[in-house]
Amino acid sequence: GVTFTNIVGANGAVTFHGTVNRASDVMMRLANDERVEAVKFTSPIRMQQGRDTFSIEMVISSQIIQSDQSLDEEDVVVAQYFEGINR
Repeated sequence: GVTFTNIVGANGAVTFHGTVNRASDVMMRLANDERVEAVKFTSPIRMQQGRDTFSIEMVISSQIIQSDQSLDEEDVVVAQYFEGINR
């Protein structure tokens, strides 16, 4: 599964840092998800202790996050989304 080391939200985007067996699999899953408007790596993938260390920025679709919600609520949506990836 994915292990997150940091999640930061700013300017309508959420950037998360973590480790996983294959960061490209996480990127592909996000890129193919209709709830995600945009996604990109924000730094090169590095191998550390046999796992990929990554930083990915994503923008959640405006249909999912309403304009009146705060960034803290966006963080909750992101956390719930990634709970599904970890299963």
